[in-house]
Amino acid sequence: MSTATHIQPTVILQDLVMPGIDGLTLVSQYRTNPATREIPIIVLSTNENPQVKGQAFAMGANDYLVKLPDRIELIARLRYHSRAYLNQLQRDAAYHALRESQQQLMENNSELTALNQKLEEATLAKSEFLANMSHEIRTPMNGVIGMVSLLLDTELTDEQREYVEATRSSADALLTIINDILDFSKIEAGKLDLEHHPFELHTCIEEALDLLAPAAAEKKLDLAYNVDDIIPKILVSDVTRLRQILVNLVANAIKFTTHGEIFVEVTAAAHGYRTIEPGHEQDTDFVRHPEQWLLHFSVRDTGIGIPRERQHRLFKSFQQVDASTTRHYGGTGLGLAICKRLAELMGGRIWVDSDAGKGATFHFTITTKATAATAPPNWQTPQPQLAGRRLLVVEDSATNRRIITHRAEQWGMAVECVTTGRDALKRLAETPAFDAVLFDLQLPEFFRPAPPSTPLTPPQMGEGGGLEGGAGIKSRRASPSPTKFASNLTAANCRCSRCPPCACAATIRARRRWAFLFSCTSPFVRRNCSTRSAAS
Repeated sequence: MSTATHIQPTVILQDLVMPGIDGLTLVSQYRTNPATREIPIIVLSTNENPQVKGQAFAMGANDYLVKLPDRIELIARLRYHSRAYLNQLQRDAAYHALRESQQQLMENNSELTALNQKLEEATLAKSEFLANMSHEIRTPMNGVIGMVSLLLDTELTDEQREYVEATRSSADALLTIINDILDFSKIEAGKLDLEHHPFELHTCIEEALDLLAPAAAEKKLDLAYNVDDIIPKILVSDVTRLRQILVNLVANAIKFTTHGEIFVEVTAAAHGYRTIEPGHEQDTDFVRHPEQWLLHFSVRDTGIGIPRERQHRLFKSFQQVDASTTRHYGGTGLGLAICKRLAELMGGRIWVDSDAGKGATFHFTITTKATAATAPPNWQTPQPQLAGRRLLVVEDSATNRRIITHRAEQWGMAVECVTTGRDALKRLAETPAFDAVLFDLQLPEFFRPAPPSTPLTPPQMGEGGGLEGGAGIKSRRASPSPTKFASNLTAANCRCSRCPPCACAATIRARRRWAFLFSCTSPFVRRNCSTRSAAS
């Protein structure tokens, strides 16, 4: 027993016949000793009596051999029990190590949970403080901006005006940062409640683009948008937060784009009838707005793009693509994080498709409610007075050509597009004549003299302001007069012998970056041409 306790063998081969002690008694002592309790024991005996075998196994023996066993069999049994014991030791050691690591992990998790709870409480207290102080923080800044604006209206020297304008610019930038931080704090504190009121989607997008049109015009960028015709005109959601997302994404697109265009598109990702929640069977809102729409917005630019390996940094608080972004373009890194939270609060999500040098397209979805399907507005239906009329579009932007062609063909017009003024003159020299020409005032080849003093107003192209219905194109810069180019167009296209060139040129009306030219052979302007000719 002492020898076995000292050397700790991996297997014990025990004879039942021992001098001074019974072998079975020794087996029992092995099993009661903690040092040898788990060591396998093989009993050797000359007795094949089943009763003796049963006693040996009852005492704790693992195997029973009758003397003298075959040598190969004996070695095989010794090897088997030895390996089994060693494997058991390894399993026990791994189990104990795992138990210790689990215990340590549980203790660490408990400590981290307690620390995280304290941090959450501190963050919540900070967010609640900022949310409650939002009015007190904004009011002084609005006062500063208001007083600076009044100061700009007074008589100032050039140097003073430069200082005041710098102050106004800095105050505006600071107010933008304050608004972002306060909005983010409200979202973090769970105090941002969405409103649900009817609004017109086209008006919402127009208002967002109108805010940013000056910045786009300064960089000579095109701003355009298109709304799928199947989307209802009136929706129910939080128009303020939707406009906030659009303004943020379009402003970022303008910031990171040096040339080209920014295009906003809205499509219907899904729609269907709402389900009545239990307990709301008498909900009047469900009766008024039974349909639910999942709208997909995309804001595409032709800017610097975002490397794929850095896109994971987007939509995270206080993070930008890299450190150089802040140095070159400014920003706090909160805008996209706020957009992400707002999109999620409105039942959607936000993501980006981009690559370095290939521009970026930001997508987001929101869930809105709408009334039951109704007749589309007038500007989305065929216009009998335009049916069959021929329109020539002179525009170098493929996006703008697509928008204009879609709307004009919807009205029943036959549309042809060219990309240069030279091509336009060639087409106008052909027959049959076009009823109207819509051309971009900012094509590089155009000559831009002073505008005419009394332009003639052409007839309206349907309700909704003509080509504005459901789609819009903002100006890259102030549109000059196309008088000289119009004279060339009318000379090539006019077949009226009684109208001098000035009368035909007078049928032009410039609107933002576009100019309409109506042929005096068209019944739309025949009356106007005759009146103008008499006046000439």
